Amino acid sequence: MTERPLVRLRDHLRAALISLHIVAVVLVALPNPSGFMKRSMWSLPMVQDELEAWAERATSLGISHTAATLEDATWRRFQQVVSIRKTVLRPLRPYYKHCGTNQSWALFGIPQRYPSWLHIDLKHPSEGWVPIYISRDATRDWRRDMLDTERYRSFLVYAARESHHRRFVRLGTWLAGMAAADFPEAESVRLQWRDQRTLTPAEIQRGRSAAPSFRSEITVDLAALR
Repeated sequence: MTERPLVRLRDHLRAALISLHIVAVVLVALPNPSGFMKRSMWSLPMVQDELEAWAERATSLGISHTAATLEDATWRRFQQVVSIRKTVLRPLRPYYKHCGTNQSWALFGIPQRYPSWLHIDLKHPSEGWVPIYISRDATRDWRRDMLDTERYRSFLVYAARESHHRRFVRLGTWLAGMAAADFPEAESVRLQWRDQRTLTPAEIQRGRSAAPSFRSEITVDLAALR
């Protein structure tokens, strides 16, 4: 028996729609450098480290580059890619919104070699400053069951950024209220970030160490909260 024309038409339409859906999802999932379009980000130490490393690799292959020239070339190419991406995806945005298939994550292009650890210290009348919490330190574990959970660790990643300092201030105010209740004898609580470069395997084998630096200190008077 010959297949009915309407059934064949339905199957062709279904195949066409499935193909269009796959194309749309692949397009929005392609690497997206839009997260690097703030030029101020390019001065960060971890970005400059990557540019230096890639410039050395390019030069070793006969493509002469310094970190500065590679930065300019990459910046111009990213501008082109972002412009083309916006143009191509603009008519598809309503479809992504309706289907819930939008891709909000951008390209992961820079490994975090300067992680931050949260330090929380209490000031006692007789002891001075005493650490009560350090990120991923089992010996300084005040409220660790809360702060080390996935949800709070994600929040801390953003709070550690200089561009999200207000979030860090809110965090300090909130934790100060808990510290005032948990430590009635303490005078003040201090929050700060410790930055420390992650060593390469070769540096570790050579016995090198990285000097930590502290920043963004917040101190709260606990007496005012009791």
